[in-house]
Amino acid sequence: MRKRKISATEAARHFADVIGQVRYQATRFEVVKGKEVVAQIIPAGAVSAGSLQAQMAQLAAGAHLAAEDVASYAADVEATSPTLKIGPSEWD
Repeated sequence: MRKRKISATEAARHFADVIGQVRYQATRFEVVKGKEVVAQIIPAGAVSAGSLQAQMAQLAAGAHLAAEDVASYAADVEATSPTLKIGPSEWD
């Protein structure tokens, strides 16, 4: 997946094109206001409410995490592991 930074102004002016790139090219956009990233526009399937088990199965099956996301993912798992339930989610 390609990742791009885009100003909020540019995102607003070219919104249809941005959405097209997200949908058809799986591009992820980080929307910047000033010097701060304030939002992300990503493909809908990129984020799911699946369980940790499902995520681990996807990774084991060959799903790819970008190098910059590996440490962030590991930190998130470590931070949330005391509150995670193993087994089916009540929201599934």
